[in-house]
Amino acid sequence: MTALAPRAASAVRAIVLMLALAVPLRAAVAHTRLLQSQPAADAHVAAAPGQLGLLFSRKPILESSRVELMGAGMRPVAVAALRIDPKDARRLIVPITGPMPAGRYTVRWSVAGADGHSVRGTYTFTVDRSSATAEVNASCHAASARDDSRSTYNNIVENCSAYVFHTWRGPVLRAAGRASVHVAHVLCAASAERGPDDGRGIGDGSALRRRIVL
Repeated sequence: MTALAPRAASAVRAIVLMLALAVPLRAAVAHTRLLQSQPAADAHVAAAPGQLGLLFSRKPILESSRVELMGAGMRPVAVAALRIDPKDARRLIVPITGPMPAGRYTVRWSVAGADGHSVRGTYTFTVDRSSATAEVNASCHAASARDDSRSTYNNIVENCSAYVFHTWRGPVLRAAGRASVHVAHVLCAASAERGPDDGRGIGDGSALRRRIVL
C-alpha cells in the first residue's frame, strides 16, 4: 500500500496539471481569431483597394469592433462606418474614403465575440499604384470605350449610307434621265409653236406650261 501512494499522488498531480493547461487552451480556441483579410497580410496590390475585408472565426460584435487604416508615418486614412457582410456574418467590411498614395499601409483591428472577450491585432500590405492613378486610368479606359462606341456608330452610319446609295442609285438616275428627256421634248415642241414675229424664243410660254407635266 505504501508503494502505491506515491504513484497515486503523481497521477493526481498529472491530472490536475492537464486540467489546468486545458482550460486556457479551450478559452484560446473559443476566442475570436482573424482568419483572412483583403488585401491579405504582406500582400502587394496593383491599385488602392476600395475597402478592407476581415474574416473572423466567429461573428464579431459590430458595436465593439474597431478597424484603423494608417499610411506612411502612421497617418490615419479616412474610412467609413464598419458593416457586417450580408453574405457572411463573420466578415467585417471597412469602406475606404480617403486617398491612398502608393506605399505601405498598416491595419489595426480590435473586435469582441459573443464571449465578450476582446482580441486585437495588426497586419500590413503595400499599394503599388495610388488611387488617383487608378482613377485616371479608369477614366482613360472609359473614354477609350466611348471612342470605340462612337467609331462603331460612325461605321454603322457609313455602311447604311453606302447601302442606300448603291441600292437606290440606279432607280434615281433612271428617273432623272427620263425627266431630262421629257423636258427636252417639251422644249423642242414649245419652240416649234412660238409666234411668227417672236424672235426671242418660246413665245409667251403658254405651250411650255401646258407640256411640262412630270
